[in-house]
Amino acid sequence: MDKREPESKESLWAKIRQDQKYLQDTQEKYIYFLMASDGAAIAYALQQADTVKISGLMIILAIAILCWAISFGFGGIWLLTHARAISSGIDYNKEIDHIMDDPKANENTQGLIDRGLKVIKRSEIRKSEIKSLGSKKASSHKMHLILFMAGVSLFVLWRILELMQRDV
Repeated sequence: MDKREPESKESLWAKIRQDQKYLQDTQEKYIYFLMASDGAAIAYALQQADTVKISGLMIILAIAILCWAISFGFGGIWLLTHARAISSGIDYNKEIDHIMDDPKANENTQGLIDRGLKVIKRSEIRKSEIKSLGSKKASSHKMHLILFMAGVSLFVLWRILELMQRDV
């Protein structure tokens, strides 16, 4: 039998915060990677186009570059929204701590009820903030990835058509 002591609440919360931090760091690195890929793809496409005669096929390449540029922008939107979500969480925790530490609230039953109502009201506001920020993060990430892949697909199409045109 395992006779380990049960972990304290503080220890469990510390592990949860550590896991959240790991997840946030991983998400940020992934977004930075995609943004760097957008930039590298634009540079490579421009380098490839430098040696090609101007033709109607360049429209496909221009659209690919535009997709990558807009994709980069959506990556920035994700990062800003992510930072806003973290900041909002910190502000929320400060507000709740302030409400809970109010010495007047402990003086009587009505004070306790008022404190509880304030926490509930603030929690409902926070819930809607989280939903809004989460939705914005999800949609910006989705557009970031879709536009990145569209740019790759268009670049490959342009390159194939351009190579086929050379052989003719």
